[in-house]
Amino acid sequence: MDPKNLKEIIHLFERSSLTRMVIKEKGGSEITLEKQREVAHVEHAPSVMHPPVAVRSAQAPMAPIAKEEPCESDNYHKVKSPMVGTFYRAPSPQDKPYVKEGDHVHADTVVCIIEAMKVMNEVKAGKAGVVKSFHVQDGSAVEFNSHLLSIG
Repeated sequence: MDPKNLKEIIHLFERSSLTRMVIKEKGGSEITLEKQREVAHVEHAPSVMHPPVAVRSAQAPMAPIAKEEPCESDNYHKVKSPMVGTFYRAPSPQDKPYVKEGDHVHADTVVCIIEAMKVMNEVKAGKAGVVKSFHVQDGSAVEFNSHLLSIG
């Protein structure tokens, strides 16, 4: 499904009184949207899932949901979360972060992952530039469209 169409469907779903919606495509993929405590959850069909990169410790306390911080400049590209989940800067606790502040990135550079329902979803920069700042802490819960980092 086209990401723009998916964003529009999610936006309409969030404003509706529906609590669950299932979208099935001809190719066999399926998207389920659910509302729980005013948060939309997106579940991906196995055809679009990435295998888990690493299993995080279940004993680790969950960080609070990240709060939107003001961006230092409106000229920076804001990388936003494509889904509800947990933000991680590295593929596993033992690995180095995908990127750090000051790194040069291309539009298709993986900058972080969002774990949703035990699936690690890669998030790409979306624009070439230099990583200016991160706006959420590693291990933080993020909502759909949360500002993750800025690229200048």
